[in-house]
Amino acid sequence: MIWMVAVLVIAVAGLLPGLYRSATGTPAERLIGLQLITVSGLMIIIALAMVAGQSSYLIVAVVLALLSAAGLLVFTRLLTPDRRPAGDQAGDDRD
Repeated sequence: MIWMVAVLVIAVAGLLPGLYRSATGTPAERLIGLQLITVSGLMIIIALAMVAGQSSYLIVAVVLALLSAAGLLVFTRLLTPDRRPAGDQAGDDRD
């Protein structure tokens, strides 16, 4: 039981820098802050599943991890600058 309290303390302590980083900084730093919040949330959900003895709660953690990874890829794609030449239009395949 002591290690559950330790996990929850570490997870909550991870929320504070994540909240700060997601509130300030560049867009990339905000994305990193959101990922830190997600990891802390996963730790809390897993610890609560172990304390409650309900393995079905772990499904929520798995879905959250998968959605977080997919969201990270989408937002990373949106944060990268467009590297196409100025005259090149998307979907313009005429030669």
